[in-house]
Amino acid sequence: MFCAGCHLKLPNNLRFCPNCGQLASQPMPNFSVSWPTLYNRGCESFKKENNIKAKAYFSQVLELNSSHQLSWYNLGTIFLKENDISQALIHLAMSKQLNAYHIPTQLNLAACYIKQNKLMLAITELRNILKIEPDNSQALSALATLKKRKKA
Repeated sequence: MFCAGCHLKLPNNLRFCPNCGQLASQPMPNFSVSWPTLYNRGCESFKKENNIKAKAYFSQVLELNSSHQLSWYNLGTIFLKENDISQALIHLAMSKQLNAYHIPTQLNLAACYIKQNKLMLAITELRNILKIEPDNSQALSALATLKKRKKA
């Protein structure tokens, strides 16, 4: 089932979309819209903090273009903000696989590892960032904080 309005994928037992209130429809939404357009709509929704809509758009992008690294990253970021760390890790790992030099992905992976108290993985991720960008202030700050935390 899909929302007729925002095209969010819905569980089969819902008749109305919890996001926009539109009636659920059986057929798959029409993907005649190009993935760049869907990506831009996802970014607009994300900026407006409408995570439900943003996830729907980014997921549609990945159905049309599974190698779109920024959609994987954006979904991972949304899941991280929602504290769904397992989903965040899945999406961010795919983003990193597609672009190992995308520093925001690595910062978010480090944040996930910190939330899971996997400090060595977080430190490794932060050190990888510093290999790419030695003066990255976020990585330097997080690394200093983790080293203090590890000593305590």
